[in-house]
Amino acid sequence: MPPPPVPLQPVPTAAELEPYPRCFSLAALRQLARAEAARHPDRAEEWEIYLDTLEPYAQDGILPQTLDLTVREVFEEVLPSSLRL
Repeated sequence: MPPPPVPLQPVPTAAELEPYPRCFSLAALRQLARAEAARHPDRAEEWEIYLDTLEPYAQDGILPQTLDLTVREVFEEVLPSSLRL
């Protein structure tokens, strides 16, 4: 008998991911990475490492604009189309 399906985790909206122009929410990025991990198992560990590395730069959970391009490049394949490069 196959294992039960893994429950889907909610994917954050574009507004939750980027609450301010070019400033991403670290918590929403973590939620996105976890929600997409099953579909992208080859990237899941890399995403977690990036998130852990970016965490000290967040102020009140929001990453500065200087990290906008890094976030878009690393998470591009799972970001909503409106937030992709």
